[in-house]
Amino acid sequence: MIPSTLVPPLTWYQKMQMDNPVHYDPDFSFYYGTGETWQIFCYKDARCVLTDYEI
Repeated sequence: MIPSTLVPPLTWYQKMQMDNPVHYDPDFSFYYGTGETWQIFCYKDARCVLTDYEI
């Protein structure tokens, strides 16, 4: 059973694309532990970051 407090991933992803396409998350945690990260949700923004190393 899925807890009702969880947001469906696609809904969350679409909301981030529209409202906050480049997001800094100082409290991000992943398999490797905790740390800070930038999350990029739009293709054009991701392409820009990956091709322009001086950003």
